[in-house]
Amino acid sequence: MTMPDERMRSLRWAWELLSTIQQDSSIPSSLKDRARHLAASFPTPETLTGLVEADARELPSGFAVAIDDARTLFEDVRSGGNGSEETKRDILYTLRHFPLAGTTRAATFIDLREWLAAERS
Repeated sequence: MTMPDERMRSLRWAWELLSTIQQDSSIPSSLKDRARHLAASFPTPETLTGLVEADARELPSGFAVAIDDARTLFEDVRSGGNGSEETKRDILYTLRHFPLAGTTRAATFIDLREWLAAERS
């Protein structure tokens, strides 16, 4: 079972992974373009931490869409055998505790206070 702090860490890694994908020369430009587009709407670690600290009840819908779309991108990169060995490993680590497909789009049922927590040191 994924804990809220593990989910937060996975989302931070996902934000970082979007940059990695854009810079990985072994990834096709179409996937790099998707990563670039998603990076513009994906919540930063600071934004997510701010939501948790503000005791927000819901994940903003735009963030939910970006998170779900990032999962799809990571799965597409992985299933196509694209990326350096390091990128492939980073995708596996990121997806380990990443929100399940469709979970974040149903943001109305998510109580963010139970779904995300600050990362443990």
